[in-house]
Amino acid sequence: MKSKVCHTPLLVAFASVIACSSLHTVVAAGGSGGLASSSAAPIYRFWSPVTGKHFYTMAEAEKDKLINQYSHIWTYEGIAYYAYAQASERGLAAVYRFWSDTLAGHFYTIRESERDKLINEYAHVWSYEGPAFYAYANGQQPASCDAIHRFWSDNLSGHFYTISEAEKDKIINNYSSVWTYEGIAWYALPPDSVAPDPQSSDLAWYSLGGESLVGAGERLTITRQYNVYAAAVGPDFTIQYRLSPNSTWGDEDDVILTPDESIATASDKTVGGHIGTVSVTVPGSASPGLYYLMANLDNGGAVGESEENNNAVMTVNQLTVTTLQSVDLGWWLNLVYGPSQVGAGGMLDITLYYSVHTAPVGPDFTIQCRLSSDTLWSDDDVVLTPDQTITLAADKTIGQHTRSFHVTVPRETQPGMYFLLANLDNDGTVNEFNETNNVESTTMRLTVTDPVVPDLSWHDLSFGPTSVARGGTLHITRSYYVFYQAVGTDFTIQYRLSLDQMWSDNDVILAPDETISTTDGKTMGRHTGRFDVTVPSTTAPGIYYLLALLDNGAMVAETSEKNNDRFTLGRLTVNQ
Repeated sequence: MKSKVCHTPLLVAFASVIACSSLHTVVAAGGSGGLASSSAAPIYRFWSPVTGKHFYTMAEAEKDKLINQYSHIWTYEGIAYYAYAQASERGLAAVYRFWSDTLAGHFYTIRESERDKLINEYAHVWSYEGPAFYAYANGQQPASCDAIHRFWSDNLSGHFYTISEAEKDKIINNYSSVWTYEGIAWYALPPDSVAPDPQSSDLAWYSLGGESLVGAGERLTITRQYNVYAAAVGPDFTIQYRLSPNSTWGDEDDVILTPDESIATASDKTVGGHIGTVSVTVPGSASPGLYYLMANLDNGGAVGESEENNNAVMTVNQLTVTTLQSVDLGWWLNLVYGPSQVGAGGMLDITLYYSVHTAPVGPDFTIQCRLSSDTLWSDDDVVLTPDQTITLAADKTIGQHTRSFHVTVPRETQPGMYFLLANLDNDGTVNEFNETNNVESTTMRLTVTDPVVPDLSWHDLSFGPTSVARGGTLHITRSYYVFYQAVGTDFTIQYRLSLDQMWSDNDVILAPDETISTTDGKTMGRHTGRFDVTVPSTTAPGIYYLLALLDNGAMVAETSEKNNDRFTLGRLTVNQ
């Protein structure tokens, strides 16, 4: 199996470099902040809407500098978890921090082998910054610790780390096209394990978000997460939501959204994080304009808290309220695409997240995608085909919509770096009250190379049942891509069982190999199919990963030979 110690460096948009360079200025000035305390200390988490990346630090000076001087780039998200500044407890090991000018981001690892490989083989990409903090390696953790999960994104050229099982599951289930799960990075103390006052509860915000545009009199969908610290809350309490043209709660110009959210069930008052989605109404009398979304925990003061000054929160970005009732198309998430490098004549996978506001769309409309040397829609752009035509009524209702599809990069496209752009209602068939928000651009660029030979790559691999007897049949469902151009020769896929995720001579080979011989299986695009294999009767009982290798006989000359292997996250039990 290929190692993911160091991912292929990608160039990023200039704005991203500026954003992350401002962060690195903080790092360079103060290192990792000077590790001194022997007790558990918070690891602070930041997110940048400019780069789409997260940053984690134990250093109070780093945290304060980002909050005070770089709040236009970095959004403080609170305490991610607790770790240690020294190896003061048995089983603790250093978590090492690296900085990359090329990728404009940080990387963290507890593995010394990974640290040494980056230092010895990738010093031109990664600069070693030393131990960031101390945590527990897998197998060394006490019962009070939770796993820190690690993800990698080819699109964002960076890693993401989370202790939240809910966040991990949401990314795996809903955003697998953006994030690849890499397993457990290390173990640390959860954010609710160290509280400011062990004698009383404390309510505090973790995150708040909402739609970017809403009409007066319409429903507004809000996503929020609050934390309960120290002890479970006894009484019921309410959360009030408001719109405010400024950052002050309680002004006369606040717009109160109804109804208040009532927190009455015991499960929503336990110690820990609580994620939810709320629908509130914007009054029909609300004046058009830009507003911050604000929220106040325990608005009626029913809960006696150890800290009463952390109950109010507001969003960093403003939303637009309009009184016009004609339809408007807009975007609710950034464009997602893959792969990050494609040959002229090759195919791109694109996922669009568009929204319909104020009224359903009547006529059909098209979405066109282009490649551009800048972020402006112009005649110099490279048009990707085909356009996407939105015809179904369900795709034109008020709300948020997602659409995934393939487009082809013209074979005559010049090699270079391009932004991906998309234009809602490219033909102008929809009469909108705002025609200026239809074009969306990625913040990072993709690379177009000269026309190349084909490339085989995995999309998905799964199996059933989850338990099988020796000599039994295993049903495999697989999905692979053919990029750049069609494959000219037949090739095989070999399936194996492995005790680890490494392709080796110790694996159990499943028979027969799958032969791809039809033209339909070798054209450009995604190919999904089902194949049955037999588990050898000599297989030792145990728990195995399923592995697969595209072009096992190396019959296809490919752009990259490093992306042909795949393993499942779930494991198969082989019985007697």
